[in-house]
Amino acid sequence: MTTKHISQVFFLLLAMFCPVATQEKTPPAPIDNLKVEIENFLDKWNTAIAKGDATAIRSAYVADARFQWFEDGILTYRSSGQIVERLSKFPEGTHIDTNLSNVDVRLLTDELAYGSASYSTRITMPTGPFEFRGVFTMLVERTNGRWRFVSGHTSTVPSRNR
Repeated sequence: MTTKHISQVFFLLLAMFCPVATQEKTPPAPIDNLKVEIENFLDKWNTAIAKGDATAIRSAYVADARFQWFEDGILTYRSSGQIVERLSKFPEGTHIDTNLSNVDVRLLTDELAYGSASYSTRITMPTGPFEFRGVFTMLVERTNGRWRFVSGHTSTVPSRNR
């Protein structure tokens, strides 16, 4: 057997016993597409809160024990049901309008991303409006083609009037 034949046999054996090494992997989704998906997810989440759509709000969060949402450093919610319950306590006619800016998304994998954004929220109630702003961070996961929050943290910027 010549050196050429030995090389051919080696590569044939390698292909037989290590088929993964010879197969092309599916390229990951383009980063820009995933970032746009997450930004669209955030828009739908804000719209659901503005409309008080409990079903859409619940579907924005994972429905398992991993979920946690912090507000100003305090673990406030352990389930989407707790968030919906809190929102339902606002008086009839309340409108919540949140604008996000400086959205920054960092993909950890094709199915997991970390992000942050600045926000400003205006809540209009029958007794009058009030506003606050701050930043929030998030960990989102894509399951079955849908992004959902695994964790989040909001921090409000203290009012200048204090």
